[in-house]
Amino acid sequence: MRKEVKNFLLICPLALSTLIIPSFLGDNQILSSVALFLVGLLMLRIDWSKRNLVFYFTMLISGPIAEAVAIYFGAWTYANPVFIGIPIWLFFVWGNAGLYVVKLKEVVFSFKK
Repeated sequence: MRKEVKNFLLICPLALSTLIIPSFLGDNQILSSVALFLVGLLMLRIDWSKRNLVFYFTMLISGPIAEAVAIYFGAWTYANPVFIGIPIWLFFVWGNAGLYVVKLKEVVFSFKK
């Protein structure tokens, strides 16, 4: 099995847990944030690189900023916003989602070789 596919299959359940954690723990900002941060660390551990780390933090910052702008202009709201109209755990959701998309891209392009 190709390394890209193996890594993607390992990351898929973690990406799914990124959706499940806020659904069940979203009212507890700290617990949700810690759990999502740990999921992100596991995702980084599966396929460690400085590029992935930089991308994780880029998404962790830029995703919530984009959402804050949309919220400011009335596009949507969150039930329990804590900071700039968003819950704290959303930062980690964006970081984890970014890693998932990178792995998905690698899998798709690995079949072009």
